[in-house]
Amino acid sequence: GRWLLKPRDVGKLLQFLKPRAGEKALAIAAPYAAAVLETMGLSVTRLEGDDLKSPAGDGYDVIICEGAVLAAPAAWTEVLAVGGRLGVVERSGPVGQATVHVRAEDGVGRRAVFDATPPILAGFSAEPGFAF
Repeated sequence: GRWLLKPRDVGKLLQFLKPRAGEKALAIAAPYAAAVLETMGLSVTRLEGDDLKSPAGDGYDVIICEGAVLAAPAAWTEVLAVGGRLGVVERSGPVGQATVHVRAEDGVGRRAVFDATPPILAGFSAEPGFAF
């Protein structure tokens, strides 16, 4: 089975993303968030399954992911509209940070908003290797 972000943490992340009715949203491995966003009046595209790294479409105002990744993939921020917000947990150790990425015309800003511990999504773990 898949373990995702706690509903309490989904709610906190949505508060930081500030979704508004009429906006276009992408829910990546985020069934609970997708249902909440639809209830709030957003047009939601759901991305589930094995290929979560390459979302279709573009111009999303809100993207949310309920699993953790090591770092937000560039492919996710590239499909944000200018002013669009991405919420995802970035995790490389036992505790991750829920982050909000905001796309501007000249790049993407990032800020950590709270700690969270969802498991890293399949396909997003670090490659095993040897380090000194």
